[in-house]
Amino acid sequence: MAHFQNNIETDERPATPEQKLWRAVFMQALQDAFGINPVQLNTLEQRQARDWMKDFTHDFAIVCENAGFNPKQTFQKLKRYDLIKKGIVWSYSTTGRRMFKGIEVNK
Repeated sequence: MAHFQNNIETDERPATPEQKLWRAVFMQALQDAFGINPVQLNTLEQRQARDWMKDFTHDFAIVCENAGFNPKQTFQKLKRYDLIKKGIVWSYSTTGRRMFKGIEVNK
């Protein structure tokens, strides 16, 4: 998950203190949603975190913008990560095509 933030498109300027704070908030939401943090959340809290990332909402876009991330690209990468974690998308081939359970398909 640490590499997820490195793969998100940002502008070329160094992050401001406010952007660093929003990035920390975003990364905490990722950890909560995917259950990869050391503090165990109850089922309701984890579901709420996952639901927040399920749809491209105004709130999601605002958090991304405040963090200095491209909201649409961030959402697409998040969806791809979720599909990989669920085992629906196995990986991406060297040609950039998605592979569903080992079957390469066109974009």
